[in-house]
Amino acid sequence: MKYQSIEYKLVRESNPDYRKKTMSGAEDVFNFFSDLQDATKEKLFSVCLTQQSEIVCVDLVSVGSNDHSVADPKEIIKAAILSNASSLIMVHNHPSGSIKPSDADTVTTNTMKEACKMFGITLLDHIIIGNDKYFSYANHGLI
Repeated sequence: MKYQSIEYKLVRESNPDYRKKTMSGAEDVFNFFSDLQDATKEKLFSVCLTQQSEIVCVDLVSVGSNDHSVADPKEIIKAAILSNASSLIMVHNHPSGSIKPSDADTVTTNTMKEACKMFGITLLDHIIIGNDKYFSYANHGLI
């Protein structure tokens, strides 16, 4: 019987703008993703970090409609696993400008907290970006 092997690889940009940039808090994340507040569709990103909080990769996980996007835990955590990241920050926008978390946002955050634990990855935060403001689950003691 022959077995077929599959190999997954993370394809890196040659010179990403974020190389060696650190994320030390929600405000850093908001500043990095500030242009996301102008998007007309909801976009979900995972930011993968080293133990020193340097960005390893930024992965666009999902592009949705004007009021929701699909947040599949497998897709959110995939880049963190492939890049051997120590921690993960989830970031998405609300095109309406509101930064109030939806019930789905909270369910996704709690699901990802558990998923990350299983892989030895720390979920540092989930940040929602709106009009010139943001909501941080970590800053509100929800992570």
